[in-house]
Amino acid sequence: MPNYQILMQAGEIDFVNTLKSALHAQELYDELKVRCHPDRFPADAEKNRIATEIFQKIVESRNNYKSLLELKVRAEQELEIKFKK
Repeated sequence: MPNYQILMQAGEIDFVNTLKSALHAQELYDELKVRCHPDRFPADAEKNRIATEIFQKIVESRNNYKSLLELKVRAEQELEIKFKK
C-alpha cells in the first residue's frame, strides 16, 4: 500500500487545506506580508516585536492556507489590523 494511502487512512492528510492552499494561499500570503510587515509599526516597540514574530511565521507558512488564516486572526487581535471581510 502506498504511503499516501496509509496517511489517508490515518486521517493525517487535510485535503481541504491542501486544496485551499493550492488555490488561495498566495493571495492571502501577499496581503499578510504587506499588512503585517514590522516596518509598519516603527513607533510602537511592542507591536513591532509582535509583527516581526508574525511576519516570520507568515513566511514559513507561505503555502499553508490554514496557518495563514490563523496568523490573520492573530494579526487582527494583536496588531489591531482591520482586514476586509
